[in-house]
Amino acid sequence: MTVGAIPTTSPTFVDPRWDFGYVQNLNVSVQRELPFNIVVEIAGQSSLGRGLAVNRNWNEVPPQFWGLPGANNARRPFPQYGNVNEIKQADGSTNYYDAYVRLEKRFSKGLVLIANYSYGRNTGWLGGSLYYPQLSRGVVFFDEANGATAVPYQTALVSWAYDVPWGRGKSYFNHGVGAAILGGWSVGGVLTLNGGVPFKISSGGDSLNGNSPLGGRVDIIGNPQAVNQNVSSWFNTAAFQAPANGKVGNFGGVLLGPATRRLDLSLRKSFAIRENIRFVLVGEAFNALNLAQYGAPVSNLRDPRFGRLINEGGGLGANTTGPYGARIIQIGGRIDF
Repeated sequence: MTVGAIPTTSPTFVDPRWDFGYVQNLNVSVQRELPFNIVVEIAGQSSLGRGLAVNRNWNEVPPQFWGLPGANNARRPFPQYGNVNEIKQADGSTNYYDAYVRLEKRFSKGLVLIANYSYGRNTGWLGGSLYYPQLSRGVVFFDEANGATAVPYQTALVSWAYDVPWGRGKSYFNHGVGAAILGGWSVGGVLTLNGGVPFKISSGGDSLNGNSPLGGRVDIIGNPQAVNQNVSSWFNTAAFQAPANGKVGNFGGVLLGPATRRLDLSLRKSFAIRENIRFVLVGEAFNALNLAQYGAPVSNLRDPRFGRLINEGGGLGANTTGPYGARIIQIGGRIDF
């Protein structure tokens, strides 16, 4: 490729020092039985990713040329190319720390209640600017199965299971027709409360004209907290603006998306066929109250929907598929033997 011409090639190469990264999972917990058959557990845990593979573009425009107008290829270290990406560079790291409290109560009549609450924070670096890599550090959680993901800082869960004390071998209606009709029932439920997932604000442009991941940052000029937080205005959009040409935005933090609430219920009836064979009829309702499950708001400064809780398809905002979206009711059966 001739230097000065518009580049048509973006080479990619693998770091020769690359090796498989690893994740260290650490936890410590203390359990104690309290009066009235209550068990309490207090725990701390962490997940530390080290040597994780990241990509690095060696053809970023140097900072002294940031913000200049026009095509920037002549100002790159390798002007005959577009991006020059080194992949599998084993420099990535993540740090997740979490505190956890759990209570369990077992009642004498077959009712079990379990409640837990966790609070965790996650930071790390999985790639960024060649010249100012520290500015790319922030909220990131590395999951071995799904890669980089964002998780809520706070989660809480309350679950219960109750074997109805009716039927053969139980306290009530333990013989005859009543035992056959009313026996074998159990109910359960899970109430899940999640705090908002952290998200970043993007300018939707490139203030640096430099092929840099820092070009999309924004300036914060006010309080991002919305006066009346709602679906149409999740945060104060006037608190952000695009930075001046050639400047890196001063906001590198995150905001929190909406908290979610979900109640899942189940109802089961067990039929004894033989001594060691049972048929179980199961009815389940996911998100039984049909509560809206909103994701993060639109965070692109240039998007006319900036600050609104709507999904990528432009719908009403709530997820509508899967057990974490709109209400789903299902009935099934199985044979235990």
